[in-house]
Amino acid sequence: METAGSTLKPGEDIRPHVTLTDVSQVLKRVYGVTECNVTELQGYDDKNYRVTVSNPQQNISNPHLTPPSNASLSVDFILKITNSLDSR
Repeated sequence: METAGSTLKPGEDIRPHVTLTDVSQVLKRVYGVTECNVTELQGYDDKNYRVTVSNPQQNISNPHLTPPSNASLSVDFILKITNSLDSR
C-alpha cells in the first residue's frame, strides 16, 4: 500500500546526505570508536563505509564491539546508513 509522496521518481536521490565528519561523530558517539580510518564504499541507495580501527583494544570503548583477542593490530567493519525511503 502506497501513501502519497512515497513513490520514487526517476533520478531522485534518496541516498543519505552525510559527510565523513558526520560518520566519524556517529562512530564515536554511538559505537565508542575513537581512532579509525573511514572509507566510503559504493552503494546504490545507501551509504556504506569501511571502518578500520587501529589498536582496537584502546580505540573501541563500546563493550558490545569487543574485538577478538588476536586483533592487536587492527579490526575492520562495515557501517551502513540506510536511505530515507527504506527507513520509513
